[in-house]
Amino acid sequence: MIESRHYWWLLAGSLVCTIYLGGRMRAIADAHPAAGLAPTQIALELTWSPSRAQDLLIKWGPEGRALVTRQIRLDFFYIPAYVLAIACAVSLAGIAYRTSSPSLAALSTPLLVATVSAGFLDLIENALLLRALGLWETGLQPVASLCAHVKFALLIGAVAYSLTPAIGWVLRQVRAV
Repeated sequence: MIESRHYWWLLAGSLVCTIYLGGRMRAIADAHPAAGLAPTQIALELTWSPSRAQDLLIKWGPEGRALVTRQIRLDFFYIPAYVLAIACAVSLAGIAYRTSSPSLAALSTPLLVATVSAGFLDLIENALLLRALGLWETGLQPVASLCAHVKFALLIGAVAYSLTPAIGWVLRQVRAV
């Protein structure tokens, strides 16, 4: 079994990678010259409709599509970083709950599975988005959007679980004052 201090080191390292890569992805989006039209991977992944996706691809033009393609390629490195960060946070929350609430501690395993599943959904979504960008084939856009929405739901649950011990600790400190 890994000691909790190792989870803290893994969490710190993966958070640094996540923040750095997220900043790089944002910088790519900000490189688009047209104000208000900054192409982003998130805008494309949440469109649901093939026609809306097609409209975005047309509006962004070749340069915008190239920028989003770069973002998605960088996202392949971002995925393991955020999955590791959230998995470490979930594990640390599970450790924190062991003594106070064994039933909440038991949730850490399904939430770890959910976090890794979200990473796989992100990989599928990225492959579909790259296909849409490269071949202008947006027919699978609803599948990419479904993957994105399920991914975000799974990650929100895991992050919320991870934050609750810290929030509880802060509230106990406030009450003690």
